[in-house]
Amino acid sequence: MKRIGIDESERRKRNVAFYSWRHYFNSLLVKNGVPTAKIQFFTGHSSDEMAEHYTQFNAKDFPEVVEVQEHLVSSIAN
Repeated sequence: MKRIGIDESERRKRNVAFYSWRHYFNSLLVKNGVPTAKIQFFTGHSSDEMAEHYTQFNAKDFPEVVEVQEHLVSSIAN
């Protein structure tokens, strides 16, 4: 991280660790439709459960779900 300009204090401030990359990489592979077996090979996870544990999504990953939720909330509010 030092080579890319993140010193120890910045690393702690951002809470960046080895597992941050693992979460990101795992999630990126899942989002791009890579089969779980291949993801496990590259991340070293021994089970589907661990691969799923390292997968992180946010609302931007599910625009269709957000749209339905907004519609639901809007219809309840009116």
